[in-house]
Amino acid sequence: MIATWFAWWLHVAQLHTQAFVATTLLLEICLGICLICGALTTLSCLMGMFLTALGCMGAGLLAGFFGQVSLDVGVLVVFLLAFLGLILSRAGQYAGLDRWLRPARLGL
Repeated sequence: MIATWFAWWLHVAQLHTQAFVATTLLLEICLGICLICGALTTLSCLMGMFLTALGCMGAGLLAGFFGQVSLDVGVLVVFLLAFLGLILSRAGQYAGLDRWLRPARLGL
C-alpha cells in the first residue's frame, strides 16, 4: 500500500515536475498568507499538516530513521503539533479574519 502511494507521487512529480513545484509553491504561499491573516485557519492548518507530511515523505522519512539519508523526526512532530495547536485554540477566530468569515450563529 505505501509502496503504491510512493510510486504514484514519484510518477506525478517526475511526469510534471514544473507544475508540481509551482503548485507546491502556490499552496505554501497561500498557506502563509492565510495563517498570517487568520483566514480559513482550520483549512490552512490541515493543508499545512498535509504539506509537512508530504515534504517529509519526499525527504525520506519512511526510508529509515538511521543512516545518511535519514530525516530528523522531531521537525515533523513540531510542525504537526504547531498546526494542531492552532486548530484546537481556534486561533483565527479571536484576532483574525475568521471572526468575520464565519457565519453568525443564531441565538448566540
